[in-house]
Parts: sequence; structure tokens; C-alpha cells
Amino acid sequence: MALDPLEREAVASNVLSVVRETFVHRRMKTALHGIDVVPLLDSLRRRAAQLPDDKFHAELRRIINGLRDRHTRYSYVSSAPSSRLPFLVERAFVSGAPAYFVTKSNHSNIKPGSIVERWNGAPVELVVREFSEDIGASNDAARRALAVRFLTDRRSDRFDPPDEQIVTLDLQLPDGTTSVVAVPWDSYSFMPAALSLPAALLTGQGVDIDLLHSNRQLFVTFSKTFKKSLSTTYPNVEARSVQHDGKDYGYLRIFDFGVDDADDFAGFVASKVKSLPKDGLIIDLRGNPGGYIKAGELLLQLFTSQRISPAGFRFRASDAIGHMLATSDLFDAWQTTVLQGARLAEEHSGTFPIEDDETTFNKIGQVYFGSTLLVVDALTFSTADIFTAGFLDHQIGPVICTDENISAGGANNWQFSLLRALLPGFLIPATAEPELTAGTAGPITISAFASVGKTITASATIAPVPNWPYGDLWEIVENGLIYRIGKTPEFREELAVFYPGDNRFAGDLPAGVGLGFSIRQAIRRRDAQGLVLEDEGITADHYYRMSAKDVLSANEDLITFACGLFP
Repeated sequence: MALDPLEREAVASNVLSVVRETFVHRRMKTALHGIDVVPLLDSLRRRAAQLPDDKFHAELRRIINGLRDRHTRYSYVSSAPSSRLPFLVERAFVSGAPAYFVTKSNHSNIKPGSIVERWNGAPVELVVREFSEDIGASNDAARRALAVRFLTDRRSDRFDPPDEQIVTLDLQLPDGTTSVVAVPWDSYSFMPAALSLPAALLTGQGVDIDLLHSNRQLFVTFSKTFKKSLSTTYPNVEARSVQHDGKDYGYLRIFDFGVDDADDFAGFVASKVKSLPKDGLIIDLRGNPGGYIKAGELLLQLFTSQRISPAGFRFRASDAIGHMLATSDLFDAWQTTVLQGARLAEEHSGTFPIEDDETTFNKIGQVYFGSTLLVVDALTFSTADIFTAGFLDHQIGPVICTDENISAGGANNWQFSLLRALLPGFLIPATAEPELTAGTAGPITISAFASVGKTITASATIAPVPNWPYGDLWEIVENGLIYRIGKTPEFREELAVFYPGDNRFAGDLPAGVGLGFSIRQAIRRRDAQGLVLEDEGITADHYYRMSAKDVLSANEDLITFACGLFP
């Protein structure tokens, strides 16, 4: 359903406010990539009412992509269907040159092992490069890797529809012959997948939601995992033995950190690691889109005797962040430094662990005592990026990168709805809850409203609002004015009051509109103390080019290469 002119203005205004006030990388991204999106967003806001709906969404997506920040994403559930092709393409190298292999296929004339040479007559390398410009990510390697991943799957909430209805592929078949195949795009309906986590955990995520959804869908569509070695408790973990030169080595693959109990997850991984061969362990985070940051950082202690110093995180020192912290109990460590930073015109707050303290990240200790190495790629993202940096900074072992860099998504990302829930107009005592539950505006509620100059009478209509993801919600209607009161025990003790115009930093978004953004920047510790992870990424110990055997035969050459590095 199309947005009306006022809704388009509201969307543009909210995105503009987020970038101005809360987007933690703003100055850095402008300096690195030469684009200040604030005037572009302001111009779009002024024109939003006059633009056709599809043009508005497409232009807003392109502006956001200009930030080169994969965490910052705009999506809109349109009436247009999503489009996909019935095969998967992966990049490898043949005689030193990149080649695009079909690795999974549900099409009878497109066999796994075929190489896509041309796409609608154009070299596929050029097609990937052009498509990568429509993907916001921090470096060329990440943009290219994401373009390859989404080359055959164009979700309508994130991408413009394909220009063509049928794709013509020039293929080199596994037997060396050539073939030309015309494949129509299939249409499908897509509904964005929400992170099914307790409300407070949503504040601690570092994840590429698109890639997380894509990975899990691929597992279903193409059975793209070693199912016999996957855990039933945590199917995102694979632990098994691999052989090389007569020795057994451990192989631990973590497909994502999308868990809701970091401590339980760390204990589970520890139990798996203990049973693996002791001659060496390969940890594989390729394609890992991240997840719960604490869950990733808790694992570092399992592989070293050193004391783990978790990454630090910092907010923008802005008025909006100051208002948010003043009405929440979650971020006390940052509050004083945000207020001081805003007063002294500093860009950022002080830096603190994402949650808990250093003791939390050392309470299990080392459980694997053999040599350990880490394998990553340009789709290793966010929490997986943070794990990779910690692995290097604590000198746990060498890192092999199969691309020029990791994704370098060094931030904690939130959804706009979470920010909105943390920016109420004012707070009222928790003792008002029985009145609201009874459906009456009693003396506590009336007095609390009066203390901030608002009028509520006993005749006001009060009703519960279902399915609010952050707790209990009631709606009060008084003389045509609508207030919503939220009980969010994981955020604050008091009840929060929301209403149109309740703050100057964030309003409500129309249904079907989604906005995610980077709110806390990750800062490295130990040997890289103070360095920013975003955009910069890491310098690997070894750079490896994926082979045809790797993408077609379960990483055969890669595992051989990795095992050869063990003493």
C-alpha cells in the first residue's frame, strides 16, 4: 500500500533526524566516502509530498546506500513481489582469474559446477560490479560479496525490481562445453523477519538482518549445510573432525550468532570444542552475519589463556542520545560522558563494553589448548567482525581471509522502533499501572499528566494495545488527543508516555516502513587499543583465493591450506 504525502514526509524527517542525531559514524563516513547525506535527505524531505511513491522509496534507499554502512538500512514492504532465480552463484578462482560457479540449482538445465560467463550478454564480473553499487557496505570486497549473494534474489523491500523479466546466461558446463539458457525471474512474496528476541537483547545486536535471513533461507532451499554434523540444540553451529596428512584436526563453523542466551550458547560451544581433536582447531566464520554481540565475545576466552578485554562501544554525544539515556535505566555507564560530550562539542561518548564488565567475558576460561586459527571472508559481519578483531588483538592465532577484507561492520545496530520506544515524551509512576489495567484514569495518572502540563480526566477512554514488542501498552483517548503509555520493565521502572510531537528527535513511522542504523561504534582493545573497526577491518595473516573444489566440494582446498599452517 502506497504512503500518502504526509507519511512520506514523516519517513524522510525521521531518517534525517536519525542520521543527524544518532547515527554513530556520520562524520567518519562523510570523510571516507565523500558524501554528506544530510542535505540530500533534507532535499528529499522537502520534495517527498510531490514524489510518486515508488520514486520516493528508491531515492531514499539510494541515499542511505551512500552512507556505505551495511547496518543502516531502509526497507519498505511494497505491493510489488520479490524476484528470485532458481540457482545460487559463488565466486572462486580458476588460473588466477575470478569465476562465478553455479553451486546449487533447482533448474534442470543449469547444473552445479557450471560457470556463468555472461549475464544478458554482459560479462558477469561487470554485472556484479554494477549491482554492488546498489548495496551499502563499508568496503569494495563486502559490496562485491553481497552483490554475488543477492544476484539471484532481489527482495522488493530492499532492491529495485530487475530490469528484465528473463535472464539469458552464457554457461561453461562442467564437461567444458558451452550452453545458453534463458531463465525467467520467479515472483514470491516476502515478509521481513523480525528478530525474535527479548526486548532488552535487541539493544545488543550486531547483525546484517538481510544476510541472516538469506543464509537461513538458503539452508532450507538448497540444504546448504553439513546436516549430519549440525547441532540440534544450536543448528547454527557445526563441530567435526577433518583429516590432513594423517592427523585429525578440529573444525568449528559458526553460521551466525543469532541466539538469545549468550551464556548458554558459550557453554554449549565450550562443550563441543572440548571434544574436538587437540592437534589444531579451525574456526570458520565465513558468511557469518553476526547476531548477539555478547554471544560472540564470550567465545574468545575459550581459545586463550589471556584475559579477554571485550570491545568498547560508544554513542554519539548528541541531544537525542542524552534524552534517551535520561529516560532509560540501561545505559548508566555512558550517561555522564554523553552529557559532557554534548556540552563540550565532542563527537562521541566514553567507551564501555556492550554489556556487563570484563569479568563476564572471562568466567569460563580456556577450554581448547591446541593451536587455533580463524577463517573469515567479506561476508563476515558485525558480531563476527568484532570476534575477528578480538581474535587478532589477543593474539589467539593466525587469521586467513578469503577476500581482501572482512565486511568491517564495527557497530551495534538498532531498529528505529527500539529507538522510538526509548524516546518517550515523559514518564509517570509505575504505581499508575493498576489504574490503566482497570481501564480508568485514576488520581495517580491524572496527577502525573498534570505535573507536565497535560490534562487527563476520569472520563478518558483507556484500552490495551496488543502485540507491542517492548512490553505492555495502553492507549488513552481524551477529547480527540491520543496518548500511549508503555510498561517497559527491561528499559525503566516508570511508565513511558508517547504521543504525537512528544520529542523533537523521533516520531512514528508508517506501517511497513523499516529503518535500521548503527548507534554504538565498536572500538578495539589490547594490541589495537583505540582503533575503529568500521570500514578499516583487519589485516589478515594469510590471504587465500577460493578454488572450484572449495565452492563445489565442501571447502576441500581451503581446509588443506589451513591444516598445513598448524605446527
